[in-house]
Amino acid sequence: MSVGGAAKHIFWCAAVANEPMTPSAALVVGLFNLACDTLNTLAFDLCAENPTYYHFPSRSVYVGGAMYAVGVACETVCEVQRKRFNDDPRNRGKVYSGGLFGVVRHPPYAAFTLWQTGYALMPGIW
Repeated sequence: MSVGGAAKHIFWCAAVANEPMTPSAALVVGLFNLACDTLNTLAFDLCAENPTYYHFPSRSVYVGGAMYAVGVACETVCEVQRKRFNDDPRNRGKVYSGGLFGVVRHPPYAAFTLWQTGYALMPGIW
């Protein structure tokens, strides 16, 4: 799952982002993701080593996996939709309100929260 999240971020930086990312901003984002992913991995390892609390596969594994997949897909789709809108010169200065942005105000943040929560649920305990 860490590889999937990293691939999504690399895709965003390489193909979707319209603005450059400064090295300091990249460092902050990288450290934040490292901290979250490390905590999730440690939680998974602790649960996997303690069979008293770990009943694989529990429902949280399936729910977490589904949340992760839907969140990563939605975040990628909404960013591509916004990029296509912003790349059209006729839309300069306009706010995009179509696609997933027509459903919620900030779909990238909602999707990010969804896939990170799914990642956290994957250890198999609620």
